[in-house]
Amino acid sequence: MHKPQDRHILDFLFQPRSVAVIGASKRPLTIGNRIVRNLMDMQFTGPIYPVHPKDSEIEGLAAYPSISHVPGDVDLAHIIVKNVQVPRVLADCARKGVKIAIINTAGFKEVGPEGARLEAELVRLAQSNGIRIFGPNCQGIINTDPEVNAYCNFTFTKPLAGYISIFSQSGGVGEVINNRLCELGEGLRMYASTGNACDIDCPEILEFWGDDPDTRVIICHLENIEDPGNFIKVAREVSQKKPILVMLTGRTSIGARAVAFHCGGTITGRIGDESLAAESGVLAFRSLEEICQAARAFVHMKIPRGRRVGVITNTGGPGIIAADELSEAGCELPEPDEATKKILRSALYPEAIVSNPVDVLATAGPEHFRAVLEAMLGDPNIDSLLFSFVTPFFVDCEAVARVVVEARAKTHKPIVCVVMTDKTLWSSTLEIFRQAGIPTYAQPEIGARVLAAMTTYGLIAS
Repeated sequence: MHKPQDRHILDFLFQPRSVAVIGASKRPLTIGNRIVRNLMDMQFTGPIYPVHPKDSEIEGLAAYPSISHVPGDVDLAHIIVKNVQVPRVLADCARKGVKIAIINTAGFKEVGPEGARLEAELVRLAQSNGIRIFGPNCQGIINTDPEVNAYCNFTFTKPLAGYISIFSQSGGVGEVINNRLCELGEGLRMYASTGNACDIDCPEILEFWGDDPDTRVIICHLENIEDPGNFIKVAREVSQKKPILVMLTGRTSIGARAVAFHCGGTITGRIGDESLAAESGVLAFRSLEEICQAARAFVHMKIPRGRRVGVITNTGGPGIIAADELSEAGCELPEPDEATKKILRSALYPEAIVSNPVDVLATAGPEHFRAVLEAMLGDPNIDSLLFSFVTPFFVDCEAVARVVVEARAKTHKPIVCVVMTDKTLWSSTLEIFRQAGIPTYAQPEIGARVLAAMTTYGLIAS
């Protein structure tokens, strides 16, 4: 991302050349052991320096009694010691020349006034000694770039490499998102779970990822926004480059109170998700499943150039569900123009519904789908398509899938595919879509909401 001579400060976080783990441990069920193991298992490309006051070797690596005894330069240090010991260790890191400290330790502002005082002391110490803080009370980061392979985190999922970057104040939510994307076969670019975020915060990371060419889409889980104005300013700028999908929790009074206990957030940082989206250009979600499904689409599909959607279905009910969702989200479902209708009437069964949605009927075969896809994609009134397909046992579904793949390759208009099927019996049909890099959605409402989000983003970024 950045040449060595002009390294961004966050390069030391996401592209560290060396990592120290202060509080490393031989005991398997500890954070200090897990971080060392994760770095080793992901084959981190730089040296790993475990730090422990007594052990001389941890997981086959030479260990050192303090950060000052580490023989080489250290870009990034994990701190996993008791909260009252963190200021002293942070000062030692600053003297060593460590650029950034990930403070995994909890027990700061999230536990009350005494913890808040301790956290404020960390901030003062960092500012006066030229070291940055990630955390405290946090997981850490991941970067799947093969030139780095930085798993500076104590989570348990080995991520696939990909194009989605995840920011989450909550480590638990971040891990749920990461796991679900892995289940969907989607890869991770970078990951950051900041916890209390007393120094390095969401806007700074968003700005950094906005300039990362391998981050195509950003998923962002927020519990609290300390400076809404700054967040909105940065998000508005980054949203012009790539989509930011946001889930804002703690929207209710009960949720906000839970946030205060979780990461020390305050009511002053509250902002509604709808106003946040309107002011900053982010896309707001209230479902982790939908945010993951939308991220898939942004990785693999073109952005619609307008809000006019055509719906093609081989069974009426799902098409109606999709039409309702799209309409409620602000999309338009215009009638096909007369030239398109003429083609459809001649190509489809007489009982087919030539409108929008177009219902080709359950008995429609590959030749019918080829005709309707070509006609609708060629219609000047249509900017994108939602393809809704139930897999009938009496239709060559694999051939239909290949028709969709061929149609997609010839157009700039996105086609969101809803394939409602038994995933075991029709696995070969789904595999055709997967091999072509086409996400499929199992429910019409999910596919419709994904397409609506893409449509909204197309209007934001235009």
